[in-house]
Parts: sequence; C-alpha cells; structure tokens
Amino acid sequence: KDFRPSTAMPRVFHLSNTSTAEDKLKNDAAISSIAAYLTKNSGSSTELEPPPVQGDAAHGEKLVKTLGCLGCHSLPGMKAGDFGPELSGLGSKLTAPWLYAWLKNPKHLSPKTLMPNLRLSDAEAADITAYLLSLKNESFEKQNLPKTKPEATDELLMRSLQETMRKEQAKNELSKMSQGEKQQYLGKKAIAHFGCFGCHDIKGF
Repeated sequence: KDFRPSTAMPRVFHLSNTSTAEDKLKNDAAISSIAAYLTKNSGSSTELEPPPVQGDAAHGEKLVKTLGCLGCHSLPGMKAGDFGPELSGLGSKLTAPWLYAWLKNPKHLSPKTLMPNLRLSDAEAADITAYLLSLKNESFEKQNLPKTKPEATDELLMRSLQETMRKEQAKNELSKMSQGEKQQYLGKKAIAHFGCFGCHDIKGF
C-alpha cells in the first residue's frame, strides 16, 4: 500500500508477528528471491520497441479522461472506476516500451486480459504513455532496496530442502548452487508457499 493505497494485494511480509531482526532478514531474502524469479520468468517473448513518436503528456491526459479509461480506472485525486487498477504512480513502475505496447494491443502481452483494444493511433498511444509515465510516486522511488544477506537465503533454503531430504544431503545440494540458482529455487518455493498464483499467472505454476 506504500505504492498504491487502493491495491487489493495483501501484505504478507514484515507483519507484526514477523518483526524481529532475524525475521526481517528472512523476509528480505524471500522478497529478493521472489523478485529474481519473476524478473527471469516474466519477460515478453518479443522485443518491445519504444514509442515511434514523441508523446504529448497534456494531450494524453485529455485522452485518458475522454476515451472511457475512467470507466475502469481511477487517477490521482480522481476516484472513478475500480474494475481495473488505479493509474497513480505508473511512472515509477512501468517502462515506455511496455506501456506503449500494452496500450496498442493489451492481449499481445496478456492474452487473458479484459482490457480492450482501444484501436489507438501511434500518436495517441504515445501521448497516453507520456502522460501515465508522468504520474510518479516519489516517496516510493526514494525507498532503498534492502541488502539481502546470503546467510538468510541459505537458512531458508536449508529449511526447504530438509523437508524432503536429510540434513547432510541438503547441505550437499546447497553447496552445488550458485547464488542465482539459490534465488530461483527459493523464489519459486516462496511463491508456492504464499499462493501468489491464486491471483496471478506465473510461469512454472
């Protein structure tokens, strides 16, 4: 909710019952691993190009407010539709190539999306892209990423590995993994544990 107060996404880390220093290290290790897994497994299968023309943010704002976007989305300071996600802060989250491609043809990036193809011209899509990317969440951007401690990652991995093998076997398996492999393994385990796939389509689930 630091990024988007209206989000339906629940908070699963750094809760009152997991607030000790040791808990924080483990939470940060799990979060970092989930991010690593999603980053590696959520890329587009096609190369995304930046908007072919320079966008006009002021005209993009007018388009957002007149093309029906507010039937599903809200804007900063303007409560409207809540069927789709609020559009505030997008400039702190998305890239121009991704957002432009999404606006031109949402199903190209997410075949199951309910977002309609608005049949925008290149200029219109570029204008809306420029406007939405101007909506920043500056306090969110100023937050520093926590420095994950490898020991915390190893401890969580050992706990997971020992669910299916003896301690010595688990140590042996852990010793064979690179740091990247550790994050991929732990990220997938954490996603399964917290049930992220209940709301999201995630490769591997």
